[in-house]
Amino acid sequence: VKASTAYMNQKSLVNTVRLGKVFATCDIYIIYLLHPSGELDRTLIIPSHLVKQEYLNIGKDSKYNIYQDRWDYLTEYGRFMQELIV
Repeated sequence: VKASTAYMNQKSLVNTVRLGKVFATCDIYIIYLLHPSGELDRTLIIPSHLVKQEYLNIGKDSKYNIYQDRWDYLTEYGRFMQELIV
């Protein structure tokens, strides 16, 4: 789980998230993007195998917006893990 408060970068608001490693040690990133006021702007649910970098810079028109509120990824992942146990 990561959180980032937006800041002005030239003429637009941008969130920067440090992931820490190019090759993730988690399966899914849950990223809370906050408005400068501190209120929640967006939540991104991103499968970590799709991100191969240490930092994400997320603006209004980010390619990562397709992962906004994709809570279904967690449901699917939970089912997958349950099948491994049974």
